[in-house]
Amino acid sequence: MKDTELVKMGSRNFQRGDQIAYVPKHCQHPLPHQRKMPGYFVSDIGEPGVELGFVTSASPDGMHVWCRFWYPAPKGGVLRTKLNSERCDIEDVVGYRYADDKLIEDVMARWCQ
Repeated sequence: MKDTELVKMGSRNFQRGDQIAYVPKHCQHPLPHQRKMPGYFVSDIGEPGVELGFVTSASPDGMHVWCRFWYPAPKGGVLRTKLNSERCDIEDVVGYRYADDKLIEDVMARWCQ
């Protein structure tokens, strides 16, 4: 993905380490003029309920991904989910590159064995 690129993917396309934004349904806006792609809006990423994280695995049926998430600012850069990944419905997750890949690789090496 390119820097700050917003991409809709099916979970079969998500790979371990892919950066994502979890956009819960209450943060998804239905106004067509805001659409950048079907189902998601760039403006949704700035909503307070949206969480940034990365994929640790995907379900074989393509319906879910398991992710780890960061604390929001002012604790930004601190991993919130260290012990376990959280399951997310695929329709609430978008590929969203927000950090250098090296950061994700280092965190996964330490916390995602």
